[in-house]
Amino acid sequence: MKTTDDGSYKEAELLQRLAAGDKKAFNTIYQYYNSMILSAAIVYVKDIDQARDIVQQVFVEIWEKRGRAVHIENFQHYIIVTARNLIYDHVRKQSARSSSEAP
Repeated sequence: MKTTDDGSYKEAELLQRLAAGDKKAFNTIYQYYNSMILSAAIVYVKDIDQARDIVQQVFVEIWEKRGRAVHIENFQHYIIVTARNLIYDHVRKQSARSSSEAP
């Protein structure tokens, strides 16, 4: 996300604002990446509610670590890796639960 479609802001500016605690910048990032992360989560967890929980976890983590945002060189890569790791953690936990519940 270097700029929006209308070119109104750059990623670096958004990340600086996010690091400063700007909720509008956070919301802009959320709006941009939400559907992409949700789609990926649905593919792996096969449950819309669990996928939404993962999306929420991703953005909670982004907000909690917002002070580091200005140091992220490729935010899209960062958020995709964050989402991937949370999805994999969820799948592993589900798999472990299924294994322990099997007769």
